[in-house]
Amino acid sequence: MTERKWTSGPWGVGEYNQLSDEIEITAEAGFYVSSIDCDGVYDADGGEGSIMIANAHLIAAAPDLYEALEYMMVCHRDIHDKECERALSMTKAALAKARGKLK
Repeated sequence: MTERKWTSGPWGVGEYNQLSDEIEITAEAGFYVSSIDCDGVYDADGGEGSIMIANAHLIAAAPDLYEALEYMMVCHRDIHDKECERALSMTKAALAKARGKLK
């Protein structure tokens, strides 16, 4: 496994903060990771607000997704089926992007 240069997971999504107009992503013990600026268009019942909440959940899942992909690489490195090779190639690219080595 590679060295991680980001805040350890798990991460979670906080409630919408009306004062700051943001949705926060936090780590354990409430440690601030990031936030999504709702830009005055937050609406929990649909529209832009739903998209922002979905984005926040995707960001919060990043440490778990990274760990799962890294584990998959270890478990399946010797499989040479065409579909598995494509999946492994996609996994390598996603991990490289997460490490900041691919844009």
